[in-house]
Amino acid sequence: MNAAARRLELRGIFERQEFADLATLRKRLQASESTLRRDLMALEREGVLKRVHGGALAAAAEREPAYDFAWQSARMSDAKARIARATAALVEDGQVVILDGGSTVAAVAREVASRSLHVLTNSLPIAELLQHARQVELTLTGGTFDPRLGALLGPLTEHSLAAVAADVLVMGIGGVTESGFTTTTRSSSAPSGR
Repeated sequence: MNAAARRLELRGIFERQEFADLATLRKRLQASESTLRRDLMALEREGVLKRVHGGALAAAAEREPAYDFAWQSARMSDAKARIARATAALVEDGQVVILDGGSTVAAVAREVASRSLHVLTNSLPIAELLQHARQVELTLTGGTFDPRLGALLGPLTEHSLAAVAADVLVMGIGGVTESGFTTTTRSSSAPSGR
């Protein structure tokens, strides 16, 4: 595939998803890492994307407040607190709990911080909330860090989660339709199967 075709394909990828890591792009485009880096640099100069460690973010997603953890945390905080209390009441001590990223799930983390649990998360804000929780055994997935979401994403995250047998998964969703759950996160490599 020549440079023009690769860059056109890359544009399409970043129109459909907010983040892509180099390993996935290499496999998908059958290109070397150095070739992809040059392509990503060219597309970054054109304003299509922003390169980050391990991959790139769609430039449009970077400006979108829906993808900003801090912005989302301040939004509808009373409702999130009510959801968090109701969710925490369903979690039993001693369970293995996966807490996906997101501001509503972070509210759940606050509610369960004093509980005896094993928590697995891809969210650095949630890890920060639980770092001093003496009763919580905390495990972080690996992955490529998305600074806007405060989350680890990509194949390493997916591999980490696939290796765990959890009792409970808490994840944020944008809505429910006939075909299932929806979310504002367009990334195909998000750990919650978005």
